[in-house]
Parts: sequence; C-alpha cells; structure tokens
Amino acid sequence: MSKIIILKIGTNSITREKPACAVNLQGKPIVNVGINYQVLNELAQAAADLKQQGFQVIIVSSGAMGLGVAKLGPETLKEKLEQFCDSPDLVSFKQALTAVGQVDLMNAYATVFSNYQAFVGQVLVTHKGLDDTEGNESLAATICRMLLLDIVPIVNANDSVSSSELDYGDNDSLAARVAVLSKANRLVIISDADGLYDNDPRLDPNATLIKEVTKIEDVKAFAHETTSTAGLGGMKSKVAAAEICVDNGIAVDIVGVASISKIAAYINGVDHGIPGTHFYAA
Repeated sequence: MSKIIILKIGTNSITREKPACAVNLQGKPIVNVGINYQVLNELAQAAADLKQQGFQVIIVSSGAMGLGVAKLGPETLKEKLEQFCDSPDLVSFKQALTAVGQVDLMNAYATVFSNYQAFVGQVLVTHKGLDDTEGNESLAATICRMLLLDIVPIVNANDSVSSSELDYGDNDSLAARVAVLSKANRLVIISDADGLYDNDPRLDPNATLIKEVTKIEDVKAFAHETTSTAGLGGMKSKVAAAEICVDNGIAVDIVGVASISKIAAYINGVDHGIPGTHFYAA
C-alpha cells in the first residue's frame, strides 16, 4: 500500500514580498509579491527525497492571489480599484487576481520541478465540491491516477468559481480534507512559524514551542489568527486543520519554512532536532 504525504505551503512561505508602491482603498499598502524560488527549489527537493523514501507526494499550495497582484502591478490595481470604488464587489476582484496568479504559480511549479525530473499537474477544488460524494469519488480517482502516472498533484482552492473559498483560511482546512480524501498518512504544514507556541514568539521572547500534541483541546487557546497582509490563514486555521486530520487517523506536523530541506529526514525519523509541532493521530 502506498504511503502518501501531503505538503501544504502557505502564501507567506512560497512568495517573497517586494516593496509596496501603492495603497488600497483603505490606505493600506498593496504588497507586491513574487515567487520565492529558493523555497520552491527546496520544496521540489523535499518532494524528490520523500519519493526516494517510498512516499507519494501531494502539494497543497497557496500564493495565487498575491502573484495576480504582482502580475497586474500594484499601480494598475490601484487605478482599477479607484475606478470601481463604488462597487462593493471586491471579492470578485480577488477572484480575478487569483485566476491570473494561478498561471504564474503553476508555471513556476512546472519549471522548478522539471529540474528534479518531476511532472506536476494542477488540481483546483472547492470545499462545496468536497461535500459532494460523487465529486469526491471523481477527485480521489483523478489524484490516484496522477500518482500512478508519477505526477505530483498541485492542489489549490478554485477561488474563481466559489467566493466562499476565500473565507476558509489559506488552504489549511482544504489540505486537511484532501488528506482525508486521499487517505494520506501524514500532513505537513509548512509555515512562516516554526510550529505552535504557547504565546506569540514575536511579542514574547519567552514563548515556548509546543513540540508534541496528543489532545487538540489542550492547545486551541494558543492558536491565533494571522496578522499577515498576504496570507489568509494563521495558526488557528492550522490547528483546526490538524483536528480534522487526527480525528481521521492522520498525523500532522507544523514546521517552519526554513526546515523544508530537512522534512524528508524528519518524516523518516532521522532528524528530530528541527523545530516543529507534531500532532499524534487519534
């Protein structure tokens, strides 16, 4: 029986912020972002290493919306927002930007992963679609066939057809549901934080990393929303995703983006020294 690992990477990890050169209608900077190719290369290497260990790899990736902003340019976006400032339908603007960004996101994945002799394929899903039994069977079959063909599925929320996808939180819960659907052995959430802390380490120098979790209820109070201008999720959504997985017998790890190159060793039990939070399956 094949072993399946889900690698989920968020917007803050896979993109690199560039200086803002415009502001939105609320006067906040429009962050211009681009692909962080160093991180993407490390992710491709980690996937290759895991495959050598006998795992099949599925990636759940964020970042499309930020890349859409970068593609159109903050100044152009600012002009368009000002032109349509009387319209409350800003969600549709976000969906449009995501549609543009998906192209660059997949091009980057295809280019980088080809350097590791790996093919990738895009899988766009919605939470509503995952609620549909027939759709679930079709999606599961598609992912299964991709893995049999040695194709790495790159999964993302299909924001362009469902505005509700923007409310779920940086693909964390989506990754958990895909893990359950694909009968994965483990979900690894790659974050800009090294794991779950008992307090915000940016504000509290004495904050302690929680290395192991056996009961989700014991740590929910430590999980907070994001303060990022780019990502939609936060530690709260990651803990919620972990709860979905552990309730279905799937172990979860939250590791920092700086530890991507060590993920394969971490999963294989060779290097337990890297920072991270491990959630034991129920």
